[in-house]
Amino acid sequence: MEKEISFEDGIRRIEEILEKLENGNSGLAETLSLYEEGMLLLNRCNSMLEYAEQKVEILKSSFEENPITASFSGENVNEDQ
Repeated sequence: MEKEISFEDGIRRIEEILEKLENGNSGLAETLSLYEEGMLLLNRCNSMLEYAEQKVEILKSSFEENPITASFSGENVNEDQ
């Protein structure tokens, strides 16, 4: 599994693997292969979640140290800024 995969695609693939494993129609070799792929994807997705959590904590602490003091007007804001 050398190709980078997004978190969402990883979760979708894990769901597909679970469905195949739950059906019980796979032979031993395919079952082991699916299980291995699922565990690798699970670890990768878990790592992505941990990274995202750490990033949120860093951003949160950054904003706590340097809070944004501008008032919010509720007017349309240009998203490109």
